[in-house]
Amino acid sequence: MFSVRAFSRASTGVVRFQNVNVRLFHASVLRAAATKFGMPAMSPTMDKGGVVEWKFKEGEAYSSGDVLLEVETDKAQIDVEAQDDGILAKILLPNGSKDIPVGRTIAYLAEPEDDISKLEFPKEEATEAPKKQEPKKQEPKKPETAPKKASKPISAEAGIFNKANPSQTLFPSVSTLLESNGISKEDALEKIEATGPNGRLLKGDVLFYLGKISKESAGAIATYFKAHEKLDLSNIQGAPIKAESSDSATEAKSSSDAAVPAKPSIPEPKVIKQSFDLSSIVELREASLGKVKPFTIYEFVSEAVKKSQTYALQRHPVKSDFYDDLFEDIISIPSRVDRFKVNFKINQPESKVTPSVGQPSIFDLLTEVKSAPSTESHETPTVEVELVINEQVADAEEKAKLFMKKFDEFVNVT
Repeated sequence: MFSVRAFSRASTGVVRFQNVNVRLFHASVLRAAATKFGMPAMSPTMDKGGVVEWKFKEGEAYSSGDVLLEVETDKAQIDVEAQDDGILAKILLPNGSKDIPVGRTIAYLAEPEDDISKLEFPKEEATEAPKKQEPKKQEPKKPETAPKKASKPISAEAGIFNKANPSQTLFPSVSTLLESNGISKEDALEKIEATGPNGRLLKGDVLFYLGKISKESAGAIATYFKAHEKLDLSNIQGAPIKAESSDSATEAKSSSDAAVPAKPSIPEPKVIKQSFDLSSIVELREASLGKVKPFTIYEFVSEAVKKSQTYALQRHPVKSDFYDDLFEDIISIPSRVDRFKVNFKINQPESKVTPSVGQPSIFDLLTEVKSAPSTESHETPTVEVELVINEQVADAEEKAKLFMKKFDEFVNVT
């Protein structure tokens, strides 16, 4: 009997292998042969990997679905599961082995019914297995020999090599390099001199400590940056100032004056003015004595301005097939925006009249009281109303006209 192991990678990042068994009949007794278990390829681009941990020991049986070992790539760590039952006969590369080429035999597997003591291992692997089983070649030995190279104190040249800052956070490249070579962070900060700014430990510093690069290579980049960390303006020379004649100076001044754009003139606001005769209001006041609360011309005009402004800012239906109230609510300017500013001036000062309390307002009886012709002769007062239009609002002028129309109705009572 012999077995062929087929590898397949699952979608969950787990590698499964399956036994394809072929049984042959023979007249003589055959010894069971162990099956090679090679380093699986976790991706199409993977060429080498590492063994993080074996989940079973030599001689232990495993079942389908059990995780045999954990494999490390340059990007992730992935579990390798067994799809069939079997026995882990022999481990060639122990935990922590790194840089193992894909396909290299890392263990031998056997069938569940095989006797491991009588198991026959391939002859070509017998001499090769001890070499591959040496984990010491995979484990870093350089930290032990590195102090011999770095035991000599590194003299600080021009402030390039400095004591490492103990409170720094190491770069990922530095941490990975230290961990792969078995150097702790504390030892690195104490023994390795830094060439980075403010005692920053760089990858080149660790490589120099390990003896992988020369001292010149470690300090070359630091020397370059140190030499160019400040802008050198010593060779900068100013351009000579040319003496200008009076004519050229005059032309330059005139051209500079012409280049300065003139300030745009502020447009004058649009103003609507209208004068109103208040004779009817005087007659109305005399006719309403004793019927309503006494009022002055100024009080009447002020109240008429408020009511006219309220009326003008109200919505007034427009006779059009294209006008819709709901649509106008969406696109129209809010009604609280000032459309115009009202200024008014009465040309005749009024005498003071003591108002009474508890009587109806003149505006409550405006539509009911009809004034009789006055027999007394009075100077006719007038009021000048000025509306300053807010041209930033589209309907401001239209609202101003509505104001004037309503105000005229108030002051011309018949």
